[in-house]
Amino acid sequence: MKSAFRRLLERTRGKSLIEFDRRPKIHERTAGYVVGFGDTLILMHQLDWDVFVLNGYCLIRISDVRNYRIFSRDCYWQCKAARQKSFRPIAPEISVATWRSAISGAAESFPLLCFETELRLPDKLWVGKPVAMTEKTLTVRGLDPYAEWCANSRFHFEDLTKVQFGGGYESALALSMK
Repeated sequence: MKSAFRRLLERTRGKSLIEFDRRPKIHERTAGYVVGFGDTLILMHQLDWDVFVLNGYCLIRISDVRNYRIFSRDCYWQCKAARQKSFRPIAPEISVATWRSAISGAAESFPLLCFETELRLPDKLWVGKPVAMTEKTLTVRGLDPYAEWCANSRFHFEDLTKVQFGGGYESALALSMK
């Protein structure tokens, strides 16, 4: 990671609302508060723009970030709204050194995780629990949209682009798991 970007992440950690743009490779932008980062991953307390609340966490790859916007000036409505809401980002106790350590830590504290391979399958989301990991792969016991357990899925860590946990969707599914 470039030292200028590392300094930016350190300066904004837990303080400034930030949005990462991963286009053209990945069309979805990710916004929230940086609460942790390593050499390859960023951990964010994620912002849900639709209702303007902090809604769970996500891990994204630093290598996918193409641009960013920091909403720290009073002229930004986003900055004013965040101040009005008195957001207090919280960092979960997980290591972000590698996908493996981050996923293991998240799985210990959160019942379900969402996995995305946005470059391979842009509109596909897997929800479930990690059941096995090797140095290069992750196996997830999946849930279908009816919160019923389904077949395991295997991923290469190099294909993962985003992992989410602790949000409303995952929490609702966890409450109704069979």
